[in-house]
Amino acid sequence: MTVKFRCPNGHKLKFEEKDSGKKASCPRCHASFLLPSPEPHVSETSIVALLGNQPSDRSVIAHPSTPVPSAAATKMCPKCKARIRVRYQICPHCRTYLPLSKHS
Repeated sequence: MTVKFRCPNGHKLKFEEKDSGKKASCPRCHASFLLPSPEPHVSETSIVALLGNQPSDRSVIAHPSTPVPSAAATKMCPKCKARIRVRYQICPHCRTYLPLSKHS
């Protein structure tokens, strides 16, 4: 089988598959290189056989394991009464520790 490829300088070349792995040089630019091994051909049938019977609808809906608060979700600091984001564990205004609420 004839294998087509390009030399390191981009010249189109071809060689017989039995010569894969041998040293060669480009007849145009004389660059030295090893002849590459041909890439194995993978048919669609072999891919389907490997994957097995898959549903035709490949869409995936991922649901987070814990509720993610929206960017605008806030809570009130019990000490300074400032509205702060739910994700904060320390109030940025008064530096009070805020235990995680049941909803965050």
